[in-house]
Formats: sequence, structure tokens, C-alpha cells
Amino acid sequence: MTRLRVGPLPTWMDAGRLLGPGFIQEEEGGYWSASLSAEAAADVSARLRGLGFGGQAVEVHVEPKLSRTLVRTARSEDSRRRWHTTPGFLRPGARTAPEHQEDPEARWSVTPEALSLTIGRMARRGARVVDLMCGVGGSSIGFARSGARVHALDVSPGRIAVARHNASIYGVSGQITFEHADARRRLPDLRGDLLFLDPPWGEHWDRRRVQLAELPLLADLWPMTTGFAEVWLKLPPSFDAASLPTTPMPVRCTPIFGESEGDFRRVKLLLVRIGSPGPS
Repeated sequence: MTRLRVGPLPTWMDAGRLLGPGFIQEEEGGYWSASLSAEAAADVSARLRGLGFGGQAVEVHVEPKLSRTLVRTARSEDSRRRWHTTPGFLRPGARTAPEHQEDPEARWSVTPEALSLTIGRMARRGARVVDLMCGVGGSSIGFARSGARVHALDVSPGRIAVARHNASIYGVSGQITFEHADARRRLPDLRGDLLFLDPPWGEHWDRRRVQLAELPLLADLWPMTTGFAEVWLKLPPSFDAASLPTTPMPVRCTPIFGESEGDFRRVKLLLVRIGSPGPS
């Protein structure tokens, strides 16, 4: 058997989902350990290579050392799994980017349908949600399908057009008001129960640690979020929540995992929820 020690993992992490069976939490330090077959140890090591959560890089200690053949095989399998990820939209006709327009960010940033529903169901039913950077509408549609009324904005008219189209595909056009607007200019005038912020990460965000300063749009918007009872942030899994300015409101971090065979044990995003929901 191979001895594996993994950590540190933040207290909000679902370690059982991330690591798989066999791991036991150590008494302190956020580390977990297990005795696994060499093949299983290589798989865990490959999945966690180069990652960080909550602003801390994950260390994987393996004893005895794995063979190069096992390491190469595990990394190859991990690369294969990455192709089988949770899809953006499932219904025929839905689009992930404006037609006849180069907009790779729209495709990268769309919230997969299953995950948008997971997030939407966390909100209070009937809540008034402001989705300030809605892109092609993945998260807005998830909130609307879960019973919320949504005011969705984006700086790109092409994305707004696609988001309207997608909302009609999912039958929630009547629950979403779309607006082409600059988030920085509009936020001071907006009101609602829940503000949802999905700032662009780019394709090559730091998998070990991301701080607020590296998300300049979010940093600019942050001082203007005080008019909402709840502020939810969709962020990279490596985001360091300690880099947010101190707030008297409660802060809850929830890892959102994939739902497909290739990413079931992979954290796709970190949902940071600030504040408390109002009465139903």
C-alpha cells in the first residue's frame, strides 16, 4: 500500500468528494491521509497537481515514491477525463457565444447548466436577483428556473442577445429582464435581494492562488455592493477569500463540483456568499 498525505484543505472543502474514499482527517493543519493502492494514489496525485484552494497550494506527499510509469499513466487519464466535463447547456438550440463573432470569454465563463441550477436552488425562492455580468445567461437562467426574478446585465450587446435567446429556449423569458449596460456605471442605481457577481477570470487564471487584486472588475465593483442583503461571488476554486475587504456580514464558501464523469471530483468554481437571506 502507498501512504498519501494531502493538504492543507480549507474547512469548507468537501474532502470526501475531492479525494475519494479512504481518507481520514488529521487532528490539525487541514491535512488528510490515507493508505491506498499505488494506482489510486497516483490518480489522486495527478488530479491535485498544481492546484490550490482558499489561497493555499495543495501539497501531496506520497510514500513510497510512485514509479514514473504509474505517474505518466495517471496524468494521461486525468487529461482524458478533462474532455468529459459538465456541459454548458443541454437543450437543443441554446448557444454559448454570439454567432459570427469571436468571443472566447463567453464560452469559458458560461456556468454549466447543472451547476447553475445547483446555485439557483440555494437562493430564496422568489428572490429579486441582479446578475451583473450575465454573459450568455447561464446563471440567470438557473436562478429563474429556481423561482427567482432576475435583472441581468452585460456590457456586450452580443452576449445579451444570446442570453435572451437562451432564456426563451428554457421558457424563462418572463422572469428575466435583460439590459445592455456597464456594470461599473449601473450598480450604484440597482436594488434587489441578491447581487450575483461573476467577474471574468480568463482562461489562464492561477490554479494555486487568486486574490481580489487579480480580478480588477470585481475590485472596482466591491465598494458599490453595500445596498444588497446578499452578495454572491462566482470565483476560481483557488480564490483567497481572505483577500476580500473585511465585512461584518457572514461569509460562506461553497465548492461547486462538476457533475459529469470527467469532473465529478473536480471543483469547478467557488461560490462565496456574503450576508444573510431575508425572510421568505
